[in-house]
Amino acid sequence: MMNAITFYQKVKHEAGLKDELAARRATKAVLQTLHWRIAEGEADNIASSLPPQLQKVWRGDWGMRLSKTVLKRVDKLDKKQFISRVKNASRSFNMQEAEKLAAAVIHVLKEAIPAGETKDMLSQLPSDLRQFVKAA
Repeated sequence: MMNAITFYQKVKHEAGLKDELAARRATKAVLQTLHWRIAEGEADNIASSLPPQLQKVWRGDWGMRLSKTVLKRVDKLDKKQFISRVKNASRSFNMQEAEKLAAAVIHVLKEAIPAGETKDMLSQLPSDLRQFVKAA
């Protein structure tokens, strides 16, 4: 299992970021946005593949957990909406920067979780977002 420090270092490298704080901010923005897009059962499976520090980032705060588990909330985001949310959450300057951050974090996430979990995650995404995640 990849540890959190290695995950952040890989994100920093993949995205060409200058410091770990930026990598942590990007990781939080992408993981939580992706978590909102996936049904809770699959989200739990992905969480169990992550180190404890990243499980906390993935799961978000108590309000997010409540919305996901009790209300079964899933945000039906397409690629443009997904990148827009990442842009806002990561405080990116523009959509291109947010897309680069999202691709970097997703690339590292796919390294960190089993291939079967990636396949299950992809099955829940609309085609444009699925293609983006596959290419990352």
